[in-house]
Amino acid sequence: MSGSTVSLVAIGGYTPDDAEAASGPAGLTTWWWDGATGAAPAGSADLPSPSFACWHPTLPVLYAVSELDTGVVTTLAVAEDGRLEPVSSAGTGGAQPCWVTTDRRGHALLIANYGSGSAAIFALDPDGAPIGDATVVQHHGSGPVADRQRGPHVHQLVPTASGTVLASDLGADRITEYRIDIAPAALQVVEVDAITMPAGSGPRHIALATGGAAGYVTGELDGTVTTIQRADDRWAAAGQVACSGRSGAKPSHVQLASGDRWLLVANRGPDTLAVLDATNGLSIRDEVPIGATPRHFAVVGETVLVACQDGGEVDVLRLDAAAGTLDRVDTLSAAVPGPPWRQPSCVAPRPRT
Repeated sequence: MSGSTVSLVAIGGYTPDDAEAASGPAGLTTWWWDGATGAAPAGSADLPSPSFACWHPTLPVLYAVSELDTGVVTTLAVAEDGRLEPVSSAGTGGAQPCWVTTDRRGHALLIANYGSGSAAIFALDPDGAPIGDATVVQHHGSGPVADRQRGPHVHQLVPTASGTVLASDLGADRITEYRIDIAPAALQVVEVDAITMPAGSGPRHIALATGGAAGYVTGELDGTVTTIQRADDRWAAAGQVACSGRSGAKPSHVQLASGDRWLLVANRGPDTLAVLDATNGLSIRDEVPIGATPRHFAVVGETVLVACQDGGEVDVLRLDAAAGTLDRVDTLSAAVPGPPWRQPSCVAPRPRT
């Protein structure tokens, strides 16, 4: 596969626990993608349930968290041909990590431990390798949804334009802002602000506007998107709308597209991808059916790649940047091989540098 549109995409997902499935497909794979529906295998790594992966912003390095009761993050070197070589692994200091990313400069690795309700931060060396043990910040609190909010559940960490990090807590209906100081002797994480989210909303994922003064948060438990705004160095919730025109929506990922004009939201339950007009009070512009349980998606230009966990597929859609409408094109050919239990939960195109 060749051509200027070809790029490398990493796909992570869940793998079975039973030993008889050990011969199944690798948990983490890389694929050469032609920008449409064609994909050619590049590399793989036999990691247990790497439910989320991210790229270093400038180096040929990939990170993946294994969503286990004792969380693990693996650092992998990526060769020019896309093959993967695990370099190191480390404990995340918590249970069931479900998100990993770096800060904008690639100096720190940020991990959300969903099960234990904590944030884990590693300093990174010049080669992109984690240094020492994670600095773990334990969250506290609960919410009114008894079966989901008995305790904290950190779901995502997002770097801001001002250099801080926002951490969403589904269990405590709270978003915490941290400042991360990386000193030669130690790494320090300092809380600088917090946003009280609507009770029972279950804040999951955050999409920040380009200027850094506004953002949008999916409420997994109440099927909403909440707008957050920053003024006078403080964040606050500033309004809420439904994330879907259909009932039973449990939104997962959210991302801005087309110069922040459109807000895309993946809705489990009705299994749709919705487009909200971010210039018009978050009104729903379009909503189309996709594969079962859309867990995560990535926007590459006007193409959207969606990891549909229970559908066992990665769907390809086209976004009309002018009209805000979606067309489902196809599935990404061959990119989710193996038995039906292969459950893709993350799709991560390599950043263009």
